[in-house]
Parts: sequence; C-alpha cells; structure tokens
Amino acid sequence: GVGGVKGVGAAAGRPRRASYAINDLKIDSSTQWGEGVAVIESVLEPGSKTAEALSPSQRLGLRNVQLLLLRHGAGGMDSLGGNGSHAHIPRALLGRLNRSRSDETQKNVVKRGNDILGAIYHGDESDDGMSVINEEDEESSRYLLSHFGGVQGRKRTVEETKSKVKKVVMAHAFMTSLMGASSRNRVKDEVYMPPEWERLSSDAKRKLRDVLSWENLSKWEFNVLELSELSGGNPLLMVGWALLGSPISLKHISESSGGDPVMSSQLEGYGFDTSFSFSHQTLCGFLRTMEGEYDRNNPYHNNIHAADVLQTVHSLLQMGGKDFVSADIQSFSIMLAAIMHDVAHPGYNNAYQVNAKSDLALRYNDISVLENMHVSRAFNLIMGHDSDQSINVLSRMNPAQQLSVRKIIIDAILHTDMTKHFAMVDQMKGLLVSSDEEEIKKNHSVDVLNYMLHLADISNPAKPAPMFLEWTDRCLAEFFAQGDKEKERGLPVSPLCDRDKTSRKQSQVGFISFVVEPAYEVMAKVLPKVDETVMHIIKDNLDYWKCLPEDKKKKKSSVAAKSVGKDKAKDGKDEEAEDDGMAKVEEEDSKGGGGGAETKAEAQGRTPEKDPPEDKGGEADQ
Repeated sequence: GVGGVKGVGAAAGRPRRASYAINDLKIDSSTQWGEGVAVIESVLEPGSKTAEALSPSQRLGLRNVQLLLLRHGAGGMDSLGGNGSHAHIPRALLGRLNRSRSDETQKNVVKRGNDILGAIYHGDESDDGMSVINEEDEESSRYLLSHFGGVQGRKRTVEETKSKVKKVVMAHAFMTSLMGASSRNRVKDEVYMPPEWERLSSDAKRKLRDVLSWENLSKWEFNVLELSELSGGNPLLMVGWALLGSPISLKHISESSGGDPVMSSQLEGYGFDTSFSFSHQTLCGFLRTMEGEYDRNNPYHNNIHAADVLQTVHSLLQMGGKDFVSADIQSFSIMLAAIMHDVAHPGYNNAYQVNAKSDLALRYNDISVLENMHVSRAFNLIMGHDSDQSINVLSRMNPAQQLSVRKIIIDAILHTDMTKHFAMVDQMKGLLVSSDEEEIKKNHSVDVLNYMLHLADISNPAKPAPMFLEWTDRCLAEFFAQGDKEKERGLPVSPLCDRDKTSRKQSQVGFISFVVEPAYEVMAKVLPKVDETVMHIIKDNLDYWKCLPEDKKKKKSSVAAKSVGKDKAKDGKDEEAEDDGMAKVEEEDSKGGGGGAETKAEAQGRTPEKDPPEDKGGEADQ
C-alpha cells in the first residue's frame, strides 16, 4: 500500500504541500498526475484537519482513487497518454510553450504553473526550473514536448483514441510448463562460426574475444562504436550472437581466437538456444537479416544503434533486471525486441511521416507510425508467407510460446514511441508506490522490461565520454538531414531539425534535464545498481553541457556534412522506401559502420567535469 508517507513542505493549515515522499519516492505537483496524487495525500495526512473532517468511508474512497491514479496513470495502463495528453508532462515544459501565447487565459495558466513550480523548487532551495533551458532558444522545448509528450505545434490537441495493446502478464506456473515443454528438444553443443567472424584477421579476433566476453558485454561503459570498427561493420550480428547464443557462442569465440579450451557449462550465459531449440546457424541468419534491414547511411538509426540498445538491455538485466523476469521467455523476448525495435528506419521520424502524409503514415493511421512499421516488418521477415524459415528463431517453439513472444515484442516496441515517455515514467512511479517488489515481479514484470527497453533506447546521454558526444552529433546530423528535406518539400520543420536554429548545447541540457535524468532516477528505484553505476555519469554529462559557452553561429559539422548526400541519394526513392519501410541494404557484407567512418569526439579520454572543451562550433564540435 501507500503507508509510511513523508510530507515535504508546510504542515496542515499552512500552504499546500508541493511534493510528498511516498515509500521514499518523490511525488510532486510538477505534473497534473503528480498534483492529483499529492493533493489526495495532503488531504489524507494523519492528524490534518481535512482528514479528521472526513468519515472512514470517505477516507477509504479517496485512498482508492489515489491507488487508481498510481497504478493506472491518467489514461490507464494500456493507453499511455501520448499524442496530446498533458497529465504527465512537466509544467515547466508546458509553461515555456504557453509563455509564447498572448491571450489572458493562457497567461493565467502560466502564472498558476509558475506558482506551483516556485513552491516546488524554492522549497528545495534549488533553481526555479525555468533557467535550465535558455529562454531564447525554443527549439529544445518544442522538441521535448512533441517528441516525448506528443504535443504538436503551439496548441493543445485532444487526446486521440488509441488501439489497446493487450498486456501479457503470464503466471509463473504457466511459464514453467512452457519452459518444460521446450527443454525436451535440446540442441547439441554445435560448432558454428558465422562467415563474418571467419573473415576477420587473427588480431581482430583476439581483440573481439575480450570485447565480447560476458564480463565486458555486461558493463555499462561498453563501447559499441569500437565494436563496430573491430567487427567489420557487423556489430549487431556479433553482439546478438555472443549474447543470445551464450554460453556456447562465448566458448567458440574464445577457442577460435586462441583462448584456452573451456566447457560451456563453466561460462555464464542465457542458454536461449537450448531453451527454445534453435541452432546457432539459424540465430546468425536471423541477426544477419535484421542487421541488413538497418540503413547504414543513417547517421543515428542504424545497425550500431540497434547493437547499442541490445547491449544496454543486457547490461540492465545484469544490474538486477533479470530478478523481475519470471521466465526465460520474457528476457528472450525483450532482447529480440531490442534487435527489431528500429528495423527499416527511414531516417525521418514520425512527425515527418505524418506531415508528409507518407504511405507509412496512411497505413498506420498516424499512430506510432514507425514503431508499427518496425515490428510489422520484422515479423514479416520471419513469419510472413514468403519468409525464410531457416532464420526463424521462433520456429521450434510451440504455438503458445510463439504467441507470448509476439505479444511481448509488439508491446515493447510500441512503447518505444517517444510520445509515451512522460506517461511511462509516471506509470513506473505509480507501480513503485502502490505495489511491493514481489507484486511487481509477479504481475508487472513485462512493464519493467518495457521500461528498460525504452531507457536503453534513450541511453546515449547516460554513457561516458566519448560515446555520449559521438551519439549527440550523429543524432543531430540525422535531424538536420530531415530538416533539410522538410524545407525542400515545404513541410513544417520539426523541432531540433533546423540546422540554422538548433542549439547543440541546449538540445542536450533540455533532453537530459527533463527526459533522461528523471527517467533514470525512477529506474534506480527499481534497480539500485543503476544509482551506483549510471546516475553519476548522467550528472557529469549534464554538467559538461552546462559548462559549454552558448553556441556561436551555427555551422555544418563534419558529421552533419556526411548526411547531406543522404537526401540526394534518396531522391526519387522516398515513396518506395516509405512503402517498404526502407529499401534493403544491397551489400550485407560491406565493411565499416553505419553513417560513414567512426569519427571520434575530440573529448576522447577527457572527463567533462574536469576539462570541458571550448565549444567553437562547426568542425570543432566533433
């Protein structure tokens, strides 16, 4: 329940409290959802005049209303409030949007929001929250509101009706029976080495043996950009083979690169191959096909990003996430979702698809356009009528298992729609406050896994230097290519996509302050090792960006320049790419990582909090 409540602020009879610590988790009035929870808590505070004025049945009724908010959010667990819902969006962001409106009604709304924010931040003797982002630069705020809150343009939209995605919460007994059925068909300790591995030099194999060790793959600071270079541009294949084929794959990687012979039973690993009876040749065929579906010309949404998300999910599982998994089929499914989650990404986001009325937007009714396409495309490749069953890692599962895996993957990938972000964070807060750990493990393990995949998808600002800098420039390069295309086609330029207006510094200060740091703080309540391992990196990176001087005249960076030819290469092919999701990469065995050569950020080897480099703009940004 929600016992053990600690109030923060004035006592009963004085001004209303701005925040409460419920089970050591802060619930404040920075969002409408939080205000609802906090106000009920203030009314029910033991010993308060309001609580004493209520009858026992009234107090119980209010407590039940609070539990509904905590457990089901503002729009219900299955209808996270994206695409227009403001209940979970911080008022500091909405206030920035509203300040640009001139009518008195909006001025009153802003004043009310600022009063609440002042109570929160001044009560904690911290910033007023409004100086986190430069008020002169609206691009960052517009991006955060549209990309993570579903707020488009300068007016509030009516919340759209969304298709319900049925939650898959399987009872432990049911899952145990499924696993028992699958374990009757054990695969042999086969020796299969993918051709991509065999083609590598002996020196590269020795280096990859250390990079792909279980210990190194489990590290938060794992460098997927380095892996892409060492693997000849096949990072998703290598990470996926090492993890999903473990421990047998790790045994063969070690022995084929000169390591001492070792029994696979002596190594750590998932054992998915034996649990679900797929061969390593099938696994590598699946990974090779999925990697080939990622456009290597995309600076950001490419095969390196997919490998990064997969490894990050694994790292979070090893930090304690596996304790919330009731059976192997759930961890296997969430790792498959990480592999598939951006398959066939065209390099232009949902806002572009909707504004351009692309075939994809028309097909998926403007709702989670790319996320629907990713999961549909991936499953068509392994389950479609013309699919190659030799790459189907689900082919030897029984029908009940296949259905469960499919539901988990669909749900997880649809939750990577960034407009659901704020609602997902509040949903997880609600679960932590209203349920104990055992209840979460029993009934909400899939919710935790979905949250982990989402945080892995936005983890770049939480990674140490030089990775967070490299990923920032890759992301902005892709945004700028989209902005150029939008200008060319006379479409509204999406937030952060205008290379002439976007502040590199402010884009990251806002992203970390409003999106990444608060979300990981909640994850740290679920997985304490996240607090020990990740939070200090996020804070250091935020300090790094805050220490940079304001951006000078915007210039095209070297990474952004690489993407200029991307639009030209796609001229005449937009409709075909949108119809298919994305054209397949013609040279699967081509060497080198996605988005061109792996440029290294200038800050490599530096700790940002000690030596923030001078931001000179242009090529110096690299």
